[in-house]
Amino acid sequence: MYRAHRNIQSGLSKLSKMLEKEREKVKMLQGLYNYRKFEFINESLNFVTKEFINSQLRNAFCKSRAHRWTEQDKALALSLYKRSPRLYKYLQVHFHLPSSRTLKGILAKIQFDTGINSEILDRLKKQFNKMKPADRNCNLLFDEISLSLGFHYEQGKQYISGFINIDIY
Repeated sequence: MYRAHRNIQSGLSKLSKMLEKEREKVKMLQGLYNYRKFEFINESLNFVTKEFINSQLRNAFCKSRAHRWTEQDKALALSLYKRSPRLYKYLQVHFHLPSSRTLKGILAKIQFDTGINSEILDRLKKQFNKMKPADRNCNLLFDEISLSLGFHYEQGKQYISGFINIDIY
């Protein structure tokens, strides 16, 4: 019984310390709120910037492996990473951002097949229809590709690529 009592007391002590830390965080945020800092953020910043600030606040007190990211956070991070991986590594030192491995995992989930992707063209058509008539002058360019002989096993699709299979019915 003594051992059970000590275990309960130890657990209670840990919980009371956690509660005190959370109260300190609430007091700090209350102080920011009283100085109208959040109203400035809400009124004058765009959606992407607000979401970035929210993700930084949400992950500020978490361990690096305990960070959680929304889809918007991942999309912003992926756009930064694709713009400049070197700059992204620099920003990771100063901000809480998803790891480059996480971003590469997101890219690996995107399914692309050979040929022209009709879904992308449909999306471009919708964006084109939303544009002002003066902005509709544009070019659609297809970059050159490198073709090589050989077969390649695509592990994600469980598929061997490199040959054309034409079924005659």
